[in-house]
This record gives sequence, structure tokens and C-alpha cells, in this order.
Amino acid sequence: MARGGHPTVQRATWMLDLLSMWVPKRLASEEIGDALERINAMSAAGRPFWFIYLKVATTSWWVTWHSVLHYAERIAGIIGKATGGKGE
Repeated sequence: MARGGHPTVQRATWMLDLLSMWVPKRLASEEIGDALERINAMSAAGRPFWFIYLKVATTSWWVTWHSVLHYAERIAGIIGKATGGKGE
């Protein structure tokens, strides 16, 4: 992940790196990786710093939501196995 460049990009990268430590690896590599690519493109295009922070905020929201769904599916699978798959 990019460490050089504008301080805004450095802070955004740091925030998303921190988030990636707490979410499933698939989400970290796909969604956060895509966001970092987009942030670098926005920085190269000269977008205002608040665009970058908005991208960090929306990415954080969706990654958190998808993490909740991921773990809910895992819990539902465990409960399904424990009840014989009948959902009772």
C-alpha cells in the first residue's frame, strides 16, 4: 500500500490499514484494496482532500456492514449445524 505522497493520502492509507486488521481477509483485499486504488487515482487527479476522506468514510461503512453480514452468516451456519439444519 502506498506510503508516499500527500499527507492526506498517507492518513487515508493508515486509516484503511487499521480497518483491514479487523475485517475478514477477503474484504480487506477486495474492498479496501479497491478503495486505496481509487484514493491514489483521486490524489493524482488533484481532487480535494475531503473527497479522499469521504471515500475512506464510505469504504469504512461498507466494509463494516459486509463484515457484520459475514459473521452473521457464519453464526447462522453454526446454529444450523447445531440444530440439525432445521432452523428450529
